[in-house]
Amino acid sequence: MYEKKQINWSSVGKKAAIVFGAFSIIIVAAIIFVLANEITVETRDERAIRIEKERREFSESLTLEQLVYDFDYFMGVLEENFPFFGVAYRRFGVCIHSLGDEFRANLLEGVIPQTAQDFHRALDEDFTRRIYRMAHLHIITRTGYVSMLDAALRYYEDNPINAFTLELLTENPNIAHFYGDADAIDKVEYTAWRRGSPDNITTEIIEHGRIAYMGIQRMLSRIQPEDTLRVRALYNQIDDFEHLIIDIRGNGGGWIWYPHEIVTMPLLERFGIRYQHLVFYKGGQHNMRLIDHLGLNRHRQMSFRMEDHWVIGRHNVTLFRDLELMGAEALMDDLTGFDYYNAYTFVLRREWAQFESNFSGRLWILTDGDTASAASQFAAIHRRHRLATLVGDTTMGVHGSPTMEGMHFSLPNTGILIRYDMGLAVCRATGLIYEEGIPPDYFNLPGMDALETVLAIINGGA
Repeated sequence: MYEKKQINWSSVGKKAAIVFGAFSIIIVAAIIFVLANEITVETRDERAIRIEKERREFSESLTLEQLVYDFDYFMGVLEENFPFFGVAYRRFGVCIHSLGDEFRANLLEGVIPQTAQDFHRALDEDFTRRIYRMAHLHIITRTGYVSMLDAALRYYEDNPINAFTLELLTENPNIAHFYGDADAIDKVEYTAWRRGSPDNITTEIIEHGRIAYMGIQRMLSRIQPEDTLRVRALYNQIDDFEHLIIDIRGNGGGWIWYPHEIVTMPLLERFGIRYQHLVFYKGGQHNMRLIDHLGLNRHRQMSFRMEDHWVIGRHNVTLFRDLELMGAEALMDDLTGFDYYNAYTFVLRREWAQFESNFSGRLWILTDGDTASAASQFAAIHRRHRLATLVGDTTMGVHGSPTMEGMHFSLPNTGILIRYDMGLAVCRATGLIYEEGIPPDYFNLPGMDALETVLAIINGGA
C-alpha cells in the first residue's frame, strides 16, 4: 500500500536558498564583467586618440639628421629605380634633381618643421605634387597603409604580389610606429570607401533616339553589380541611337578591367582587339627585388648598356627596329641606364563582356587634365583603335606599367611608405609614352567645355 511521504520543507528551503544565491552570484558577476569591459575596452574615439598620441610621440622623437638621411635615401631610390626623370621635365618642366636640392635645403634650414608627420606632408605637397604625382609617385597615407595591409592579408594566396607586400610592411618596424595600429575598424571603413559611391555611373538621354550620355566617376577596384545593371539598362535603350558620350573627366582611375568589362567589350566586334606595350625598367635594387620575386622569365635583359648619346644613336636603332617601335628618337635620353624591357599584349574580346549590346552608333569620350591612370589608359585604347573619338583636353597620363604592380618602399627612420611605377610604358605601334598623356582628337572650342564642344560637333556647329 502506497505510503505518503512527509516533505521536509526546511530542507527544500535551504536548497532553494542555495540555488537562488548561486544564481544571484552569477548575475552579479555578469554585471561586474560587463561594467568592467565597458570601463577597460576602448571606445572608438578613445582608440583614435591613443593612436594619434602614439604617432605624434614617435614623429617628434626623430632628429633632423634622421629626416635628412631619409630624404637622401628617398632620392637615391628614385635615381636608381624611377624611370620618369625625362618625362617629368618634358611634361611639367620640372627637374627632379633640382626639386630634390630645393627640398633638402628647406629641410636643413627649418622651412619644413622637423617632425616625421610634417616631413610626410612636405614630401607630398612640396615634392610629389610638384610633378603631379606622375607615374603614381606618391606618399602613402594612413588610409593607403590600411588598404595595403588589408589587401595583402585578405588576398594573400590569390597573387604573389601580396606575399611581397606583406613582407615589405613588416620588415621595417618604424612603418607601424608611423602609421599606427590598424585593426578591423579601419578595414571596415576602407572596404566601404573601396566600393565607391552608389552614383559612380550616371546616365542620361540627351536627345531621345539620337544622343545618350554616361558619366563614370572612378574605375572601381572590382565590378560592382549596380554599375553593371545601370550600364546594361542604358545600352538596352540605345540600340538605334546615333551617339553615345562617355564622360571620364576628373576620373582618377582605378582598375583597368572595370570599364572594359561593362563599357567597352559589349560594343566590340566579335574578334575584339589586341595591342602591345613595351615596358622599360631600370635595374635598381628595389626594382630588381620585385622583378626577381615575380620571375625574370617575364623580362628580357637589354643587349647593351647605353653610356652616352652617340652610343644610343648607334645601338638603339637596331633594338627599336627589331621591336617594330616607331618614334624611338623621343626615348633616347630616357633609356640611358635602363636594363630591362618586356612586351605586353593587351587583349579585349566581346565574349568576355558582362553582357552584349547592339549599339552601333558613334562613341565619344570626354577627357581633361585630371583623367588619369586606368581612365587615361581607357582613353588611349579607344583612341588607338579608333573605337571612339576623344574630345576635351590631354589626359594626365599616370599610366605606369601595365604588367607590374606599383613598387613600394619605406624610409628607414620615419617608416614612411612611398609608391612609384617602375616601368616606362610605350605603345609599340606609335612610340607614344603613355605617361605623357593622351591628346584628344578635338580640343575644347573657345568658351566651351568638353560636353558643349562634342554636342556642337555632333550638331554640325563646329
